[in-house]
Amino acid sequence: MTIKSCAGASDKPSVAYKCLAIADMLRAKKSIGAIGRAPRRSAGTLSREISRNSHPRLGYQPYGAHRMAVAARARPKASKLAADGPLREYVKEMLLTCWSPEQISKTLIKEFPDDEQMRVSPETIYQALYIQARGGFRREVMEALRAERTLRKTHKSPEERRPVPERPTEVEDRP
Repeated sequence: MTIKSCAGASDKPSVAYKCLAIADMLRAKKSIGAIGRAPRRSAGTLSREISRNSHPRLGYQPYGAHRMAVAARARPKASKLAADGPLREYVKEMLLTCWSPEQISKTLIKEFPDDEQMRVSPETIYQALYIQARGGFRREVMEALRAERTLRKTHKSPEERRPVPERPTEVEDRP
């Protein structure tokens, strides 16, 4: 049986089943390590999951765990770059000077080491440009992108990629 911790729960009934499977294994007096081996989760992760969602007298509450997991992952979450402010202005200024999102992210940490509000991941910057961007911010900054792409380049998933030994021989002959 393959189960996952409720930590990645969605609204689907199959995920509630995974919470129930944890509860069933606890009732069967299985160790946390044994429960963790089925979904390939660490004992520490499952231990936190169980302690977070347990009642002092009633024990692990699978339905409550499922509800809490669904509520915790509620999206869409407001982007740090959605609101006007010093972070957005800094990122915009650096993008207009042809800096990459990776360079901006690392520079923010160096220039504002004590200010947690002035931190942003490269992925957040890319999302602000390609996914969440509307209107002025996108128009101004898209002109400054190095790749000059208005849409993100899609990549094959690891399952779709061909392993190196299985590639055609003509690949070897390329200059």
